[in-house]
Amino acid sequence: MRAADLVRIAEGHPHPGQRYRHGWIPVGALNKGDRFVDSAGEHHDVDRIRPAGPSHVQVSTTGGRHFVRHAADTVQVVSPDTTPSGLVVPRQPASLHEALADAQTIDDIARVAEAESERITGRVTSFDWTGSDPQIAREHSEGILRGMERYPGTYLGHVGLDDLEPGVLGLTTWFEGYRDRLPVIDFSRVHSSDPDRYRGVLWRSSQRGPDGRRGLVTDTPAAVALHEFGHVVSANYQGFADIAGWLANKAAAGQSEDRDVFLARELSKHGVKSVMETAAEAFADVMEHGDGASELSKAIVARLDKGIAELGPQ
Repeated sequence: MRAADLVRIAEGHPHPGQRYRHGWIPVGALNKGDRFVDSAGEHHDVDRIRPAGPSHVQVSTTGGRHFVRHAADTVQVVSPDTTPSGLVVPRQPASLHEALADAQTIDDIARVAEAESERITGRVTSFDWTGSDPQIAREHSEGILRGMERYPGTYLGHVGLDDLEPGVLGLTTWFEGYRDRLPVIDFSRVHSSDPDRYRGVLWRSSQRGPDGRRGLVTDTPAAVALHEFGHVVSANYQGFADIAGWLANKAAAGQSEDRDVFLARELSKHGVKSVMETAAEAFADVMEHGDGASELSKAIVARLDKGIAELGPQ
């Protein structure tokens, strides 16, 4: 518990004989019957509260709502006969890595990821890691959430596992009118359940050959998640993939060598397959390597940043 929380609790204590608690208290200190105010200013009565991981709790209300929050987050508790304005003040974790590291079980990791998605975007993306190795689930979650941090206006409906074709590590699907049927990301159940095999495939695929070409831009499960999130960005922002392809072709046109060879060095062999893969690999490259990413990747993502900024809030 932080000192600031203790001050808020002390300031909010009711006078002797007052029935209801008032003021700001940690979410983990809520009791059945407490009324609290959510971030939209709506009031909810606590029905029950239970652990949702080592550091998070799930608060269930009499109205059937469920909130997953860090136990140290502060929330305003009010008397049932008053309607003051107030907001939940979320504790900002030092990092997504730290928040996910606290979660031990598959269900805990999914709940934390959902809570973090809501914190970042204001919308809940559902996660289901059933069948995954816990550490792989953490790394996949971290990649998705880092993508959300970069582009919080991006809509994503669900993240989970599926029985994908051999050799396919992840798959993003979306539909026309995606705001009604949001994009979905599925990771390979086979690879997600076998960390050693998965990491081995990624390491081999990311190594450069004698000619400088590589299969993938990077070698971590988080980067696979970032790649898939790059596809989600393409689903949300029409034209991103086409722009990525145009910039790739423009860069390759100034080279004396074959286009695909050049792009497999600048990006990866996977990034040569289509403009969609070019965009996704460029995004993963920049998110994982920063200034160390290829000049082409940086140019593609810089154009995306500019375009999103020009569009404004979605």
